[in-house]
Amino acid sequence: APALEVTAFDGRAVSLDGLDGRPVVVSFFESWCGICQAEQPDLTKVAADFAGRVGFVGVSNRDTVAAGRAYQRQFKIPYPLANDPSGRTWTRWGVPYQPVVVLVDNHGRIAERFDGGTTGGTLAAALAHLLRE
Repeated sequence: APALEVTAFDGRAVSLDGLDGRPVVVSFFESWCGICQAEQPDLTKVAADFAGRVGFVGVSNRDTVAAGRAYQRQFKIPYPLANDPSGRTWTRWGVPYQPVVVLVDNHGRIAERFDGGTTGGTLAAALAHLLRE
């Protein structure tokens, strides 16, 4: 997987290196995106269900800190959300639009990618498979 180093809306530095040894879900979203909003309750639930076994991070491209924090509160998101105002992270990951959900295995390789979003059941099944490997 490409490098991922972003600053969360709460000021913490987030990177794949800090989450290695376990699978990671990287969600590319925008707080104003209707599809992202529809998908977010599933992502929040799956993140809670896999807490401690799978890392999660969300990366927006055009959000403000205030909008990102409000989105995180609205959907009770338990994982860090960050903004990529330069667009470099989105470009490096080949993300042309939102939502895109990328699963990175515990060896740092992209295992699955869902362009246009995913459902909780599909994401949970893919993560369960990754954890069995």
